[in-house]
Amino acid sequence: MGTGDVSLACAMSLVDELAVNGMRHACVSPGSRSTPLALALARHPDVQVHVHLDERSSAFFALGIAKALRRPVAVACTSGTAAAELFPAVIEASQARVPLYLLTADRPPRMRGTGANQTIDQSRLFGAYPRAYIEPPVPSDVVDPAAWRKAGREAVAACGGPHPGPVHVNCSFEEPLVPSDESVAIADREPGRVERPDRDPESLSADVDRVAEELSGARGVVVASSSWWQAPDRISRLAGQLGWPVVAEPTSGVRRPGAALSAGQALIASSGFLEQHRPEVVLQVGATPTTRSTQSLVTAAKRLIVVDLFHMDPDPEHRAVLRLHTDPDRIAARLSERPIVREGDPVGILEPADTPPPSYADLMARRIEPAPRGWSTEWSGLDERARGAMDDVLDATDEPTELRVARSGV
Repeated sequence: MGTGDVSLACAMSLVDELAVNGMRHACVSPGSRSTPLALALARHPDVQVHVHLDERSSAFFALGIAKALRRPVAVACTSGTAAAELFPAVIEASQARVPLYLLTADRPPRMRGTGANQTIDQSRLFGAYPRAYIEPPVPSDVVDPAAWRKAGREAVAACGGPHPGPVHVNCSFEEPLVPSDESVAIADREPGRVERPDRDPESLSADVDRVAEELSGARGVVVASSSWWQAPDRISRLAGQLGWPVVAEPTSGVRRPGAALSAGQALIASSGFLEQHRPEVVLQVGATPTTRSTQSLVTAAKRLIVVDLFHMDPDPEHRAVLRLHTDPDRIAARLSERPIVREGDPVGILEPADTPPPSYADLMARRIEPAPRGWSTEWSGLDERARGAMDDVLDATDEPTELRVARSGV
């Protein structure tokens, strides 16, 4: 095989390892030095390629896909300052715990510091923001593509570790960059080699007991912030069972009709409203809220409970009486398994036929008391009035104002 064939075999081994471990999308910007990467991504049957002329736009597009699908996405670009254009999205991904594979093409190390065209020092270009920096050996007749598959395994392990985020794989290629018409053989897959730390605690029983105790019978509010939800509806269902309103930020994925308040930010920004409806407990799920009104609600909470897994410090003011570093979906699921009923209300039992049903006394001992009647209804009614008033203002003119476009999408 020629140099171009070896480069393609190495790049395909790397890409295949990433795809085997869940990568389904890649964003590619045109360039010469990145030819082996672009071909490897385009030829992989499980990877959908999105082409963007601008590297910065490409990186942010990949960031959006990774957030939406909750899967790692690759960004591939050519060498030199093109790689530097990825930096803003790298920072965003690092801070938000979004998994990205940064596949930057590079000239061979011998050309660094020589003034060669489109060559900069790309070694650890993004500083401390990536979870790992990986530089596979330059493809040549003596380089086994298995080394590039190993680099892929290292990237997967770092990208999906206890603190997910971007991983920088700097890929140096010699010319010629274009392979011959001959087929190339990639390194064999080695299933079971990737190791990821277990993100979930061994037991949630004590945490669930403590949370249930704090929630039971309280006038509460759920604040849904940015979070890596696997089942975003689960928290809204739990809030409905508790009789609690949900104030959801757009980045949470929970701010949808029927799942959260429509004008929640306007309500909690009103001091008059909060004087009459100040919650006894605030359950913050996810990162630190971004809006000032939600930050004020959380900071002023009589009792604050924070449930989050990935963010650096979801409670910067240290106001939480209970802070759980765990998966919000699991906590919500475990709480929903308990009877959420008022004392004396009938309790439905859904158990397998061969399992003895628990006694009523046992169920009552594990139950969670919902909020007093009317608590959520008051919030919902005032939410409708606030949203109606806002719509009246927006509809007072036919001009396509920025707020009207944001509301209606037209």
